[in-house]
This record gives sequence, structure tokens and C-alpha cells, in this order.
Amino acid sequence: MSIFDSGVLQVKEASQGKRLYYNLVSKTLLFCFLAPALFFGFGKVFEFTKEYRAAAYSAAAIHTHPKGGGMGRRRKKTQ
Repeated sequence: MSIFDSGVLQVKEASQGKRLYYNLVSKTLLFCFLAPALFFGFGKVFEFTKEYRAAAYSAAAIHTHPKGGGMGRRRKKTQ
């Protein structure tokens, strides 16, 4: 019960005897249920950027020089 921030506990008479009615609110438990969604979102963002980087690298590899130039490599000087 220490987790709940606010709410109402009531004991009322019913046809079958006394019954406990409750309406409790807990921000801590709400955070516990929503935190996995946050980490799932982070995972999806990282998945997307991984695929985006792979596509960018393959596109860059297509536009390199056929004899090994490009991508920051220098040609050997010939004398």
C-alpha cells in the first residue's frame, strides 16, 4: 500500500456481507508499466539508424573508384 499516491478505500455493506471497494492511483506503478515502452522505442530508433547507416555505406561503396580509390585512400605516387 505504500506505493499508492492517492485513492480511496471503502468498506460497504452489500447483500452478501461487507465488501471492500477501492480506487487507488500510483505514479510509480504507472512508470513501471510505461518504462518498457520507452526502451522499446530506443531499440527501434537504433535499429532504424543501423539500417540507414548500412544503406549509406553500401551506396558509398558503389561510387568508389574501380581501382581502389575513394573512401579516403590516397594513390601511390609513381616516379
